Amino acid sequence: MRSTVLWLFAPVLAAAGGCSLGQDKANAGALLVSGPGEGTDGAGESAAGPSLAVTVVRWRAAGETVTSANGSLWAAQETMVMAEVPGKIKALYAEEGDLVAGGSPLADLDTTDYELNVQQAETNLRMAQTGLRGQRTNYRRVRQLGQDGVVAEAAVDGSQIGYDVAAAQVALAEVGVAAARRRLGQTTIVAPYDALVVNRLVSPGAVVQVMPPTVFYRLQDVTHLRLKVRVPELSLPNVAVGDRVEARFQSLGLTVDVAVTAVIGSIDPMSRTFDVVSAIDNTAYGMALRPGLFADARIVHASPGARPMLPGSAVLPVEGRPDQVRVFVVDGGVAREKLVRAVAAAAGGWEVREGLAGEFDLVVSDPAALTDGAAVTVTAAPAPPAPPAPEPPAVLPVVPAAESPVAAR
Repeated sequence: MRSTVLWLFAPVLAAAGGCSLGQDKANAGALLVSGPGEGTDGAGESAAGPSLAVTVVRWRAAGETVTSANGSLWAAQETMVMAEVPGKIKALYAEEGDLVAGGSPLADLDTTDYELNVQQAETNLRMAQTGLRGQRTNYRRVRQLGQDGVVAEAAVDGSQIGYDVAAAQVALAEVGVAAARRRLGQTTIVAPYDALVVNRLVSPGAVVQVMPPTVFYRLQDVTHLRLKVRVPELSLPNVAVGDRVEARFQSLGLTVDVAVTAVIGSIDPMSRTFDVVSAIDNTAYGMALRPGLFADARIVHASPGARPMLPGSAVLPVEGRPDQVRVFVVDGGVAREKLVRAVAAAAGGWEVREGLAGEFDLVVSDPAALTDGAAVTVTAAPAPPAPPAPEPPAVLPVVPAAESPVAAR
């Protein structure tokens, strides 16, 4: 059975400047969602006997404030892929729209010159190693002659210096080999992470440079996304990390429920808004989300001091007790009566003072026909009418100080 969402709220002033972004105050019982009953079979009867059809809404005791705004998706990472060495493009392995794995090859440059550089460096290393062996042999012979008193100490020192220089030349040649092999490896350009190929900006056969750099691909991380919602500055004191965000992507017909991970408190001086950021794991939605998608967002957070409200259609009076009412909730396909201490409030609602906590499927259709323990079948609640637009506040006339009665006295 398809659920219907009812919202019980008190309107507040919209943001200044005709901004379409607004903030609704919900004095608890904020989220009212109709839902299917439990413990009934397909014929609408339970083990307790014939069941009565009732309409329920999901009632929650905690007061809430709801801020409505618009936002869009951003990639957690975006990279312009460039070559680290110059050369001619030999092959490209990715096209626009491809999903590539981190570390997979995207392109190859021609390696002829870099392979020759490796061979040259390896030859230089072998020459240096040969020279080192000769210097080592000479140093050992001269050192022995010095110990025997055949040659002067200066000759021994000179032989040792030659040996040290040869050892340094070997170390330098080893660095040259490592650098040449590294440059050869850089002729293969790889994806830095799992990403979507947004743009391919080169073609095979093109000669690329590193200064100025040539961009091969534009990549975006679509596994980890960021939802950025532009919120009016009047809501800055209300929004906090951990608040729940309901984002509706109309183009996909998809709603996601995430949490606020960051509040960017810097106010844009032009739009008078600030950014609220939520992290989204796209794998939870079958990778259907993409950077740039527009979202209608609702940021739900606690409203300090707000009291839960009951709709008038759910309330039954208790004789002789003006401060008490009866309501029915559905639990496992059975109606359960609850006594609640409440007072009448505006618009036909009742403000709960004591007796209800947590979340319930609250009966809102003809509760007088029910008894405690009666079997019920849940039906969908009708969609509520759109709330009236808030009226602008009255503007009081400004009385000049000279004409003020107080000033006159």
